[in-house]
Amino acid sequence: MTLRGRSGAVEDCRADHWRADDGSPLSFDALPVGSVPAPGDQSIWAWADWFPPETTLSSPVTLGEGGTPLVAAPWLGEEVLLKLDHLNPTGSFKDRGVALVVTALKSEGGTRLLEDSSGNGGSSLAAYAGAAGLAARVLVPNGTSAGKIAAARAYGADVVVVPGDRAAASGEALRQVAESGE
Repeated sequence: MTLRGRSGAVEDCRADHWRADDGSPLSFDALPVGSVPAPGDQSIWAWADWFPPETTLSSPVTLGEGGTPLVAAPWLGEEVLLKLDHLNPTGSFKDRGVALVVTALKSEGGTRLLEDSSGNGGSSLAAYAGAAGLAARVLVPNGTSAGKIAAARAYGADVVVVPGDRAAASGEALRQVAESGE
């Protein structure tokens, strides 16, 4: 499995490598083929053979994510399939990725998480961190809806409202990580 950043440079695949050297998100070139999930298993964990090899999955952190149905519906004169990801535990497609990330972090001995979010990602991270017994801090820009803030707090996260926009919340998260030395 090969990871690349936006520059196209090949990156190391390891648990502590969370972004490319150029600062961009990491993406996979290709996923392995030939793996078939167990019959009837609709969860994301059915695809564990496709996850990064460094991920320890002996104790997955799960709230029942994945396996959301496809429903046929007309759209612009065509029939399309709609993925009903609002049926995930926190109502977001982000639950799949967050479940995997929190599982990996917990297996590596992590005890706390920090994320900047304008809403759904923060709620998802808070829910999975709570399920894993990990502390979570979610930095949100002011103007984030009260409902999204309340959801993250209900899952047990320390939610901090950052003056400014989403870029300000992201900058504050990077500042806090740099200050912590982690």
